[in-house]
Amino acid sequence: LPLRRAISALLAGCVEAIADEAAAEALSVGDREALALAIRASAFDGPMQARLRCEACGEALDLSLDPRDLLATAAPPPAVIEADGVTLRCRAVTAADQADVAALAADAEAAGAALLARCVTAEDAAGPRAVETLPETLRQQAAARLLELDPLAETRLLGACPGCGAAVEGSLDAGAFLVEEIARRGPALSREVLLIARATGWAEAAILAMPRRRRLRY
Repeated sequence: LPLRRAISALLAGCVEAIADEAAAEALSVGDREALALAIRASAFDGPMQARLRCEACGEALDLSLDPRDLLATAAPPPAVIEADGVTLRCRAVTAADQADVAALAADAEAAGAALLARCVTAEDAAGPRAVETLPETLRQQAAARLLELDPLAETRLLGACPGCGAAVEGSLDAGAFLVEEIARRGPALSREVLLIARATGWAEAAILAMPRRRRLRY
């Protein structure tokens, strides 16, 4: 199962308002990340442990991330840009958009252009315009606005190498992190559910809905 679909299935299973995987795919990338962080905060105690590698010396840099802190973001800017007599209407990139341009992943420029064509419409005094016909400066503004509209779409991680002091940076994919953490912790979770079910007779769904801190009290 591709990781994107695994994340969609997880969101559809954990969030009542998401009817199915298709609805999860229609969410913006940042909204999916926000939901993954919220699920992580509810399901597991403690910080998220991430590791970056220093490109200068190869030393590992371990980071402890509180998902609740990562959820605090600034309000997004307006979705409409007025510049040089052109009106650009932008919307955040969704998982479905990413899936549709995945075949272009090896060509970053082509993939970016395809996302702009999907997520931005342009119009001037003469009527609608194809995004690819816009001046480069306007296309750059539109690309930047797509990122600004969805601030959690990319969470940058920054630190200093403990070995050589060089700056170290990376990014967090909260959805992938959550899927991998659930897979890693799955056996322990199954044991918790089994023990509580035997002791109480409660249904599996009711036990899984509990915060882990409460499960551990049993």
